[in-house]
Amino acid sequence: MELLILFLIGFILGIKHAFDADHIVAVNTLLSKSKNIKNSLKLGAFWGIGHTLTLFLIGSIILFLGFSISNKLGLFFELFVGIMLIFLGISTIHKKLEAKLRKYDGTKKSLGIGIIHGIAGSAALMLLIVSKITNIYLGLIYILVFGVGTIFGMMFVSLILFKFFHLIFSGKKLSNMAGIISIILGIIIIYDIGFIQGLFLI
Repeated sequence: MELLILFLIGFILGIKHAFDADHIVAVNTLLSKSKNIKNSLKLGAFWGIGHTLTLFLIGSIILFLGFSISNKLGLFFELFVGIMLIFLGISTIHKKLEAKLRKYDGTKKSLGIGIIHGIAGSAALMLLIVSKITNIYLGLIYILVFGVGTIFGMMFVSLILFKFFHLIFSGKKLSNMAGIISIILGIIIIYDIGFIQGLFLI
């Protein structure tokens, strides 16, 4: 019964995790090009799959080999997410860059974004697992349950974003708005981890 409750909590936390601001903004840059609900749900699902794959891989290494993710490495991962958001924003707005990236399938980009977010979120999740689960295999099951939660969560997020933004905006206006928000959040993330402050101190 206790394990069932623990896995239920993991599933709910996975859903909640999908609602993190950087996750929503990153996927929204892809959804700004989506033409229908089915494609939007697919993009959300592939983000969740990529996120889960990374967490499971890193989790397996940590649980089996006893490795840990340092705070500095965690901050580096977050920095990478900030840079990715800025790049996604620019590519969404910039016509020429957008045209070059258009040849890539949207699901592959969504999968890649999920993988990057999975790397950035691995430190906090592993800390939670190590503190609550001593059995390695239960830890891996927890990661999978958490991952399924993020898949369902991001599909729900994608549905909301598609319905809301496509109802208000259309075409290039939607792309520009999604791109600007992505750039702004990327800058905020980089600033929050002290990267910009460090540059000013040099």
